[in-house]
Amino acid sequence: GSTLEMSSGIIETGGNLVVAGNLKWSSGTMKGDATTIIEVGGVAEILNGQLGLEDNRDFLNRGKVIQTGNSYLYAKTASNSVITNATGAQWDVNSPSGRFAYTDGSGAQLLFNNAGDLYKSAITGNVTYGYTSRSSSFTNQSTGRVMVEGGTLTFEGSGQGQHSGELMIADGGEAIFAYGQHTFNSGSVISDTGTLTVGTNSSVSIASAQALESLKVTRGTLTHNGTLTVTEFEQSGGTLSSDDALMVTGTLTWSGGTQDGQGTTVLENGGTGTLNTTTLTLNGNRAITNHGEIDQLSNALLYPAGGSQSVVTNAEDGIWNINLANNRDLGYPDASSRLDFINAGTLNKQDNLHNYDIGHNSG
Repeated sequence: GSTLEMSSGIIETGGNLVVAGNLKWSSGTMKGDATTIIEVGGVAEILNGQLGLEDNRDFLNRGKVIQTGNSYLYAKTASNSVITNATGAQWDVNSPSGRFAYTDGSGAQLLFNNAGDLYKSAITGNVTYGYTSRSSSFTNQSTGRVMVEGGTLTFEGSGQGQHSGELMIADGGEAIFAYGQHTFNSGSVISDTGTLTVGTNSSVSIASAQALESLKVTRGTLTHNGTLTVTEFEQSGGTLSSDDALMVTGTLTWSGGTQDGQGTTVLENGGTGTLNTTTLTLNGNRAITNHGEIDQLSNALLYPAGGSQSVVTNAEDGIWNINLANNRDLGYPDASSRLDFINAGTLNKQDNLHNYDIGHNSG
């Protein structure tokens, strides 16, 4: 088929620009309140360069997009633009780094609407969608699949994220939600042998039960409804909030942040846990149940706050090892809260543990 090449300048149309063959776009701006359409069977190569969408220009892919180098599409000059990867279409982000789509600082808005297959290739490196504090929203429709095959895909725009399809994270890959408010709607699927990370100023909500291989909360807020089952869970900051259970089957590492809500964090039999470094806050009657083996180290302190009535249970099959710094408490509540430690298993402590009444002992 025919090929349209654009390496500079402006293409401005009042109607749609339809590409049935090939588009090679390495620089320049497409302008006008219309849509550039890559038809079924068409291929768009988005090459190393800055590719602008202006005056509410939209981009619709029904075929295949191959994005390479440090190339990015961006909405500019206050444009309100939509990029759509249609059902059955394929969008390959083969860039090693950089932002594959974002907005400039002019007040422009961008929505990436995925209903097909969006691939972040296995190339090592971090590829980002959006830009901090600028309005870039993301939608993954029920037919859509976002696949992180390697490296890191970071969502950094300040807009909304609505996820109704599937997020697939391969072994060695990572999806980071750094900014914005992202909702995984009921019926969405998160399948990972890699890592899902909630960080910086993001708010991530998971509406239904999910099973994950690796989950990190470094900053931001993660809220979930339904049981969340995780093989490896790590929290170094931020907030985990739920009235439902977090079930950790492998390793649990908690070194900072807050766990909130009337749910229970459960370390299952055979699992190992480390509580380390600092004050670990329990809000909203959050509970902990240990069926595995937990090491409480250094200055780790369980701290119910804000009126929380928290119960920590070391179950009959649980082992809880206390190896705290000199004169550190295992835990204590603030003035409005309560902490009960119920031991039915094995509680091992070293001599320098500060004497403190931590609740009930039935073991």
